[in-house]
Amino acid sequence: MPKHYLAYWLPETAKMVRDRNGHNNLVHAASNQFARVRLGDTVWIVTQLDDDLRLLTRITVVRMTDNDGARSYFQTDEIWDADHHIFAAEDEQAPLQEISLSDIVRDLRFISKKDRLIVADDGTINPQQLQTMRQLTEESAALLQNVWMANANTSANLNLLPKSIDLEKVRAIKEKEGAFDPSDLEDARKRILGAIVLRQGRARFRTRVLQAYDKRCAVSECNVIEVLEAAHIVPYLGPGTDHVTNALLLRADIHTLFDLGLVVIDPRDCHIMMSSRLKGTEYSKYVGRKIRLPIDLACRPNRQALDMRFAEFQSREKTEQKRDD
Repeated sequence: MPKHYLAYWLPETAKMVRDRNGHNNLVHAASNQFARVRLGDTVWIVTQLDDDLRLLTRITVVRMTDNDGARSYFQTDEIWDADHHIFAAEDEQAPLQEISLSDIVRDLRFISKKDRLIVADDGTINPQQLQTMRQLTEESAALLQNVWMANANTSANLNLLPKSIDLEKVRAIKEKEGAFDPSDLEDARKRILGAIVLRQGRARFRTRVLQAYDKRCAVSECNVIEVLEAAHIVPYLGPGTDHVTNALLLRADIHTLFDLGLVVIDPRDCHIMMSSRLKGTEYSKYVGRKIRLPIDLACRPNRQALDMRFAEFQSREKTEQKRDD
């Protein structure tokens, strides 16, 4: 499951990055602390300005390398000297900002013994608390995402999707939202169409995935474009995860099963596996089949992303098996 980290830059480092980049978007970052980071993880970078904790940018990691790899990538020896370099998607780098976190700094939580920042009465913090990169809880990552989307100069406008979804809770909320109103059918139609568009994937992302998979579902080979969706392997965590190698083209119903962790792709040979809960259903016929892979090797699913989903699947299956026993 993708993780979120909070990393601190000194103010002079932030200024140096701006000056060195020559533009406002961050392509990559480097730190010895990034040894913990994996593909699909997001690193949120902050600094302290005018006694205020500021959110500078985020990097959802699509590529990792060492010093030599970074020199080769940038074709220069003038790089940040660190053992670990992380990269955002080349066409999806996030802009550098200076967004105040004063409204949420007391609510940030970390997965560690010291699970929160010590905040003074005037709202300031000692930045030494952030000298070590810290893993954020899912709730705190969602807080940062909401602040980012509300304030950042970016075209993205989607909230962070939860890692797991309690469908019964969602249904209960929806059922309380109001009774049927026949006078509001046009608004309902717009909401339905909007939901379909979001589900299918952002236009450019979906087009890439459709082309990569020759407009056929990777599992069922269905070629009805209207029901084909660009399914994220690592769940959507911002534009950086909209990458063709982080996607499978799936029919809508299979996409739902994939998102719920009931269908998974074995990363060793890309054959289809399913939860025991689907045994005896019409989907059983796909078990053991290999998915249709893109002809273009550069568009094929990222092995590490498949590994992550497969590990989650195995863990969940073991838990359910113990519960049944």
